[in-house]
Amino acid sequence: MGKKEDEPRFNPEFKKNSYPGFYIAFEGNDGSGHTTQMEIVCKTFEEKNIDFAITEEPNEKYYLGDAIRFILKRKLRIHPLDFQQMYIANRHDHEEKLVIPTLETGKTLFSDRCFLSTIAYGSLKGNTDQLIRQNIEFITPDIIFLFDTPADICIERIKKRLEKLEKFANKSEQDKKLELFERLSTLKKVGATYRSLSKRYPSMIKSLPGEKTIEEIYPVVFEHVSQHPKFYNSERIKKAN
Repeated sequence: MGKKEDEPRFNPEFKKNSYPGFYIAFEGNDGSGHTTQMEIVCKTFEEKNIDFAITEEPNEKYYLGDAIRFILKRKLRIHPLDFQQMYIANRHDHEEKLVIPTLETGKTLFSDRCFLSTIAYGSLKGNTDQLIRQNIEFITPDIIFLFDTPADICIERIKKRLEKLEKFANKSEQDKKLELFERLSTLKKVGATYRSLSKRYPSMIKSLPGEKTIEEIYPVVFEHVSQHPKFYNSERIKKAN
C-alpha cells in the first residue's frame, strides 16, 4: 500500500546558524522583488548606523563563480548534475571565506539568494529531494524571505527592465514574445517548487505575497527582522564613525 497523500514526508534538517551574526537571505523568482526589498532593509540599517555586509549567490569572487555566471549569461548547455556540483563548490568556498568570518564577528549579513535558489531552479532538471540533501550541510540563514510573486507579474517586471536595454529593444516582437514565453514557463515551475519548499520548511522560510507594492510589503519584512532576537545584537554593532 502506498503512502497517503497527506502523510508528511521526511524532511532533512538544515544546519542552523550557531554564530552570533544575523544572517538574512532574500529569495524568489526573477522579477519577484526580493532584491529591491533587500536594498530597502540595507538602507534602514544604514540609517540606524548598524554595521552589515552584503553578499549574493552564486558569487563570482569565489571558486567557479565566474564560470557559473558565464554559463548563465551565455545560456550554455551543461549537464544539470555537473552544474549543481559547480554551485555547491562555489557555496563551500563562499561560506568558508565570507559567510562564517562575517557571522563570527556578530555582524549582520544580507544575502541576495542562498541555497534555496539552487534547489528551486535545479528542480527544473533534477530531483528536489536530492538537491535538498546536497545542501543541508550549509548554514541556514536565520530568516529566508521568499517573495511568492505570480509568474505573470514577474514577467511584466522583467519586460519593463529589459525594455530599458538596447539589446532587447532592438529585437523583433516575435523574438521578444518567445523569450518572455520561455521565461514564463520557467518561472511557473520554479515558483511551484519555491511554494512547496515553504510548506515543507515553514519555520525556515517566511513566504510573502510579492505582488503587493513595495510600501505594503516592506513593513512586514522589517517587522520580522526587528522582532528576531539577533536584531538586538545587531543594534549593538554600530558602524565606526
